[in-house]
Parts: sequence; structure tokens; C-alpha cells
Amino acid sequence: MSCYIYWDRIRSIASRLEGMDYGIHGMNVEAVIPLLDEIEEIAHDESIDFESAKHILDDPGMNHALR
Repeated sequence: MSCYIYWDRIRSIASRLEGMDYGIHGMNVEAVIPLLDEIEEIAHDESIDFESAKHILDDPGMNHALR
């Protein structure tokens, strides 16, 4: 399943986002923008089919990371 190539990357992005200030005035934009770029790259990967994406969303560990 092609979705597995991104699991570690999604978890890594989630861990780097943990503890960040999400308020408009407190957010470290320079730290967040590269993470958003990584998320966008994953979201636009056309090799991930619907079933693979569903598998990511249905997995409890990945669901936690995606929150």
C-alpha cells in the first residue's frame, strides 16, 4: 500500500507541530511554513489512491498524528 511511505513523515510533522503556539501573533511562521509545504507535498501525491488515504485516516495512530 503506497500510503506507508508517508507514515513516518506524517508522524514527524505532527511531533514538530506539538507544543507550537497556534495563535496568530505567537506563531513562528518560519517554522510552520516548511511543515505546511511538506503536508502539501503529501496531499498532492497522485500515487496515493482513495483506499490508501482511507487507510491512513482509519488508523488510530495516524489519526492521532493528523489531529
